[in-house]
Amino acid sequence: MDTLGQPLHVELTPGQAHEATVAEALIEHAHGDVFLGDAAYDSKRIRDVLHERGIEPVIRPNPTRKIKPAYDRHVFKERHLVEVFFNRLKQFRRLATRYDKTTESFAALIHLACACMWAVL
Repeated sequence: MDTLGQPLHVELTPGQAHEATVAEALIEHAHGDVFLGDAAYDSKRIRDVLHERGIEPVIRPNPTRKIKPAYDRHVFKERHLVEVFFNRLKQFRRLATRYDKTTESFAALIHLACACMWAVL
């Protein structure tokens, strides 16, 4: 996602899988200086991958951590753009209700919705 909340890369995961399982694939497509993530992305593996790429992790620490790493709270406030993106995706009723049963057709519709978001920018 860019600084305006427009999608740059989308990864589809199974419904029962955690989104952090594809974090490395998302990081591979990242082009910025900062990676904004919620507590679900707070793992040593993800932070190490970000540091290797020279990207600053701005990730809210998981509440179960004993030693909580510091993060820039001011920059983290921009994470609301991620929630706005998912809200915009849900405006496509077919996506929100998951009418498409196959992974291929669902992924195609997500890509179409993302293209429409870029078209109205």
